[in-house]
Amino acid sequence: MMKRFPLLTLSAVLGALTGCALFTPPLSPELAALKLPYRIEDGALTITNADRAFTIRGGSRVATFNGTTVYLLREAELSGDGTFSVDPASIDKVIEPLLFGSAPAADVKTILLDPGHGGGELGAVGPAGTREKEINLSLAHALRAELEKRGFKVLMTRDDDREVGLDERGSLCNRLQPDLFLSIHHNAAGNRNATGIETYALTPAGSPSTSDTPTVRVKEQSLRGNRFDAQNVTLAAGVQTYLRRRVGGPDRGVKFARFRVLVLAACPAILIEAGFLSNPAEEKNIASPQRQAKAAAAIADAVTEYARHRLRRSGASESPAQSAPAPSR
Repeated sequence: MMKRFPLLTLSAVLGALTGCALFTPPLSPELAALKLPYRIEDGALTITNADRAFTIRGGSRVATFNGTTVYLLREAELSGDGTFSVDPASIDKVIEPLLFGSAPAADVKTILLDPGHGGGELGAVGPAGTREKEINLSLAHALRAELEKRGFKVLMTRDDDREVGLDERGSLCNRLQPDLFLSIHHNAAGNRNATGIETYALTPAGSPSTSDTPTVRVKEQSLRGNRFDAQNVTLAAGVQTYLRRRVGGPDRGVKFARFRVLVLAACPAILIEAGFLSNPAEEKNIASPQRQAKAAAAIADAVTEYARHRLRRSGASESPAQSAPAPSR
């Protein structure tokens, strides 16, 4: 009869070899508490959970989730002894929701689209004269059609060329009580070579926004977030991933900001910057119906996937409709 020997854990083996009672992994206690597999390659730490992978580098806020750029709330750290650490807020509000999945706060049936600017507020204007207020509305109309095809009810903060104040947009969100709020914008920069797509979630309370300077961070850390932090980052990562894959161009990532429309939203909310009008080549691309259709379908598919995560958690029907001082923007 074969004699059976107890299996030794990796920690026990390494402990025996090193003379330590227990091998200490190169993770801070907060990261180790996730109790997930990890690997270290080329100075980067990758934590995995089934088909989800989150990669960080010491000394950087820039991380990746399944290949999509996601910003941490503060820089990850790599100590002299090779231990990785991340601030607790980034673990709780970014890493954990993405690695474990965060179900929507409610069944997703109604979506409020917010085409930025309008009326006398032009927004960015491209070198060829493309006005952001018009292209935001055009993309929102295309997105509404795609979402309605997928069974969602869609509302708009504006359906024509009118000016709607930031506080009024927030009031509409509170009054209409949608399940999601998507603000549609296009970017501009002094550097005409700037290009790519980025998606914003509301900065969690007590944390700096992605673009904050050290002097601004202390002031802004006292500003409130909302109770949808996990849903905000989950939705933002999904939309950014689909746009990156379907539309292409540089991946500028999931970022955090205290845009007024996000601060006032009473439901999970994101703000999409769908490209740079200040870049002549990208301006031409953004204005094309083909590109708008591609972007709208990508966003709609991301929203559908987000909604179905709620359905899988609740066991409900697979039809989404049946179940399912801040910067100005």
